[in-house]
Amino acid sequence: MTLSRLQAASVVTGFSAMSAWYGFMFGKESARKELADKINELKATIQKLESPDNA
Repeated sequence: MTLSRLQAASVVTGFSAMSAWYGFMFGKESARKELADKINELKATIQKLESPDNA
């Protein structure tokens, strides 16, 4: 079975689009986790600063 040039280009384009989508989603999830960690870190810092021990 041989693919025509159009079929081969279609397969390559589809694979490229799928790879880009998964890369985007992975990067987005990674950034979300990093941001959540920073928010939790800031919340902990605020709680320490607002604790009665620091007054």
